[in-house]
Amino acid sequence: MGDRGNIEVDGVNLYGHWSGSELPRILQEALAKRWRWMDVGYLARIVFCRMVRGSEEVETGFGISPAGELPDNEYPVLRVDTATGRVYMLSEDAARARAPHSAAMASWTFERYCALDLAGVNAWAVLKAPAS
Repeated sequence: MGDRGNIEVDGVNLYGHWSGSELPRILQEALAKRWRWMDVGYLARIVFCRMVRGSEEVETGFGISPAGELPDNEYPVLRVDTATGRVYMLSEDAARARAPHSAAMASWTFERYCALDLAGVNAWAVLKAPAS
């Protein structure tokens, strides 16, 4: 039981056991800082710090692993690529297989992702909706 989800940042998988439904907004908040967008190590840390905010000292609930090794999952995987400056949404199977970006269900530039209206709504439904 849980609310499991994953964000992948350039080959590093960030796992949240109780935050899967919130991951689109969490990623948006981290990217909205506009800090270190093209710096893999820093951006992964910025995203993870936002994920664990308020829970830094708990033993369980979050994890870090190589991309493709999803500990558990209930939602599409958000892949952050610093080289392209894009967020890609992949199915769990595609993420586990380390599928190329062309397999993505949707993608956004970092700027466009930050501009999405994800507040007070089912953020996953917004991400899955066809672009207008």
